[in-house]
Amino acid sequence: MRTQEQAFRDYYASMTDSDLLAIAKNRASFVPIAQAQVAEELRKRQLMVPADAPAETTHAPTLFTKLWRLMRRERPGQSEKRSPQDVTGATNGEALGKN
Repeated sequence: MRTQEQAFRDYYASMTDSDLLAIAKNRASFVPIAQAQVAEELRKRQLMVPADAPAETTHAPTLFTKLWRLMRRERPGQSEKRSPQDVTGATNGEALGKN
């Protein structure tokens, strides 16, 4: 089994039924591997998303966003946009060795 597949499987298996149902409303926007794993987890739990269920419109952090923040060691309140100086502590010229 591929690592990405297993990561999605573990993530969805760790969710409560209500959380899984909530994210399943948006599964059409997921990458194919995630769609398959959500569908599999719903089948395992014998859950069905109502056909007329509206997609969630909240801007809750996605799994990707959470992982990206962890990788960057970013706190949830921190800005998403950073200048090269913020990241390296140097100005653009210093970062390029021009100073």
